[in-house]
Amino acid sequence: VVRRDLFDARLARAASEAGLEIAEHCRVLPVEQGADSVRVTTDRACFEAPVVIGADGSGSRVRSAIFGRDKGAIGRALMIDIAVDPERTPEFVERRYRFDFRCVPAGIHGYAWSFPCLVGSRPHLNLGIYEQHPPHGAAHGERSPLLDRLRALFPELDREDLGQRATNFHAFPIRWFDRGARFASGRVCLA
Repeated sequence: VVRRDLFDARLARAASEAGLEIAEHCRVLPVEQGADSVRVTTDRACFEAPVVIGADGSGSRVRSAIFGRDKGAIGRALMIDIAVDPERTPEFVERRYRFDFRCVPAGIHGYAWSFPCLVGSRPHLNLGIYEQHPPHGAAHGERSPLLDRLRALFPELDREDLGQRATNFHAFPIRWFDRGARFASGRVCLA
């Protein structure tokens, strides 16, 4: 598995070598469409172009500026990388990826996974769980059931280990395809 940060760095390097100028560490502020161009204002500069392709992920500022902040097609995921012994871990021994749907009867509309990967050249499992239709706007302090379901799905892992590493979990939105959504408007297209 190629780690996302390494993959993105390779893509950026290839784009740069092909002549693209990359403006890094710029926070996108307003995105405004005019008759002849699109203006993207950042905390460091303003950019104007005849067309803008918004390829800025599930939390896209381009999407929210041009199409609004609809959260109807956003699922959520929780994942963690855990160091493992590759000689004793089935995903490494058998060279397999695991997708697990046992969370569905428990009320989570999605799946869990366990992928072998290398983090800093050391063997790890990337464990995660995805829920396509999470309850948005949970009450303050209400705990998501995702962590408990993830622990239940992988009983061979030390549950204490998962608990101690709770600060190493990454939670993030994942936008899924909605046939009724708009992906282009005027001079802006989402990718």
